[in-house]
Amino acid sequence: MKIPFYIVFFCLIFSIHSMAQSDFNINDLYYSALGGNVSSIITKLDETNDSKLDEKQLEIKNKYYHRFKFENEEFKFKTSDTVLISVYNIYLTYWKNALLNRLSLSDADHLFTSDLTEYIWNIYYKDKDVSKDSIYNDITTYSKNLLNERGFNVANGRTGPYFDLLVWSKENKVNYKVELPETKIDVHVVFMEDVVSLGWEEYATFGRYYPGGWATSDALYCVGSAYDLNSETFRVSYLQHEGQHFADYKVYAKLSGADLEYRAKLVELIYRKDKFYELISFFINNASHSDRSNSHGFANYCMLRDLSKTLLKNDFEKDIEKWKKISIADINAAALKLFKQNTASLNKVGKEVKELIN
Repeated sequence: MKIPFYIVFFCLIFSIHSMAQSDFNINDLYYSALGGNVSSIITKLDETNDSKLDEKQLEIKNKYYHRFKFENEEFKFKTSDTVLISVYNIYLTYWKNALLNRLSLSDADHLFTSDLTEYIWNIYYKDKDVSKDSIYNDITTYSKNLLNERGFNVANGRTGPYFDLLVWSKENKVNYKVELPETKIDVHVVFMEDVVSLGWEEYATFGRYYPGGWATSDALYCVGSAYDLNSETFRVSYLQHEGQHFADYKVYAKLSGADLEYRAKLVELIYRKDKFYELISFFINNASHSDRSNSHGFANYCMLRDLSKTLLKNDFEKDIEKWKKISIADINAAALKLFKQNTASLNKVGKEVKELIN
């Protein structure tokens, strides 16, 4: 998101079930969804034999069918506000068009922006001195302002390549001191409460993955109900990860999302001890070098590539069993070394640096 919006996935909270007697598992479906490829999920599910699926697997198959194949799901909104529901429905249509690849992303973006512009103009600006072009060209601001006036807090820039919609009603603010590899910072964490929407990732994975939080130049935002605040998932993968973003915004104001994620993910590997190899496995499964705009996937790839060269003497190690042969302490140390090298390289270019990893 251009409202800087960097995501922590809840990759370690729920158990993972494997697809019986098939060449993929349920988590593969979620990884495809997070990669914006729900159409491939439907294809895989079409090829499965229902008699070989257990009750949980069949339930997930039916969920994907009713939401994305038959499109006859009765979606349950967590609000009764009719304006928010109307806006939300426009997002749902857009997410389906984009995730099912029914339109090119640019065409899906245009249709979404046009539909949302028409709705906002008709209900709010029709009799005011505001043109449709003005709304279209700044759709996130106009739609956010509309929902803010109805009492909702909103983050609605882009998550990855897609327009997103996160909405919540209440906030609770807490101050934290955060240790980072090269500094210590004080931050305000805004815990979101009464959440209505957690965006396209929640929608595409039926709540299995979703944004856990993000950083702005002023504060960190967090879906507090999803975390054990005493866990490393919160203290490291949320607070220190997002805290690194917060610190980097102050120093490297123009740095790309992929570069910011590279540094924050290294911070996770510097400090994590608990469920460590599960975290690396998640990074492996969500690594992609094909599209820099997919900041998380691109950063995952570059980070694991650099660690692989340092620790395993190859270009990119996908086998988690090989990673498990390296001690957590050694990976922690290698991640810290890479982080410091990255800082030195950034400083050599200067504070106006935009991109470094490739």
